[in-house]
Amino acid sequence: MKDSKVGKKTVKNIYVHRSAITLLPRALKELIWKAEEWNGEGEGNVIKVSTRDAVTVSFLTYEDFKTTAHPTLLKSVTVAFRAGTATPIVRTRDYLRSENRPILHRKEQMVAEDFAGRKKFLRLTVQEVNAGLLGVSTIGREKGWNDMLRRKGMQVIGHKLST
Repeated sequence: MKDSKVGKKTVKNIYVHRSAITLLPRALKELIWKAEEWNGEGEGNVIKVSTRDAVTVSFLTYEDFKTTAHPTLLKSVTVAFRAGTATPIVRTRDYLRSENRPILHRKEQMVAEDFAGRKKFLRLTVQEVNAGLLGVSTIGREKGWNDMLRRKGMQVIGHKLST
């Protein structure tokens, strides 16, 4: 994961938009393709590869990735590969009715350089960093993000930060 030139990286995870899979290192692409065989409905516009407990590939379906500044998670299909087992464990989770859904930040890291909209994604991230909005763990879900915006007296309109 650390060798990838595309993707939002955390300590044990990498997130990449489906359109950028071909830019990943070969081992990651092959892992995703293998997991795709178990992803029954072929869902997910963002793919997460994790090495936390087991090697897992999650196919995350976010609403309106291209047009929404901070899309909310609608559904996930996670394929977990455990050592010593031939068949992975597949879990599906629906977030549609969740009261505090996960949301995305730093979308520009998940897409290729030439992705339509990447520049506006990056511009918003720079504004949010400069305003001190990012880097806090509580902003990864709707309530925490909305609380942060309210405390700072800000709002996101389109892909622009406003006071």
